[in-house]
Amino acid sequence: MFLKRVSAASAAVLLAGTLLAASGPGAIPRGTYSVDPVHSRLGFEVAHLVISTVHGKFDDFKGTVVVKSRRDIRVEGVAQAASVDTGNAMRDAHLRGTDPKKPKDDFFYAEKYPTLTFRSTKVVLHKDGALAVTGRLTIRGVTKTVTFTGQYRGSVVAMGQTRIAAHLETTINRQDYGLKFNYAIEAGPVVGNQVLLNLDIEAVRQG
Repeated sequence: MFLKRVSAASAAVLLAGTLLAASGPGAIPRGTYSVDPVHSRLGFEVAHLVISTVHGKFDDFKGTVVVKSRRDIRVEGVAQAASVDTGNAMRDAHLRGTDPKKPKDDFFYAEKYPTLTFRSTKVVLHKDGALAVTGRLTIRGVTKTVTFTGQYRGSVVAMGQTRIAAHLETTINRQDYGLKFNYAIEAGPVVGNQVLLNLDIEAVRQG
């Protein structure tokens, strides 16, 4: 029994040393943060054959969050178009523009337009954690203003690092960005025009 108590106490001390402090959604520590790609996801969803949904993501990306105060936050990010991943090699080659049997410019045409970029122009973080990030999204050389909305999930100090996290979503029309593939069947378009972008971001404070 004594050994069990000692083990439990040791585990508690170890946990306290690893996870030092956590703050709720209303607080965001100042600093410059780098997005942790291992614990983040840049995802998207688009209708397929009208009745179903294809899910995808970008595997190669990076980003920066600069926090001067809750009212002064800047966000930048870049994803490599060639890293698009929907879990199907043939479809991914079409999206990248590397399928020799399909037109290169149906979708991302990664050889000519290698990156997708975002730069914020306004970030609003409410005390309850509700978050709106407005900025300039560039795909295939076309830049438009979009607003991501979602939730800031708070900060934590773990293993000597301060981390912040958020979930954000927005919907864009792919045709606005030149992703022009437009094949249709009797029921409607093979690929929907409306694309839901869903981001789960975890970032680590530098320095």
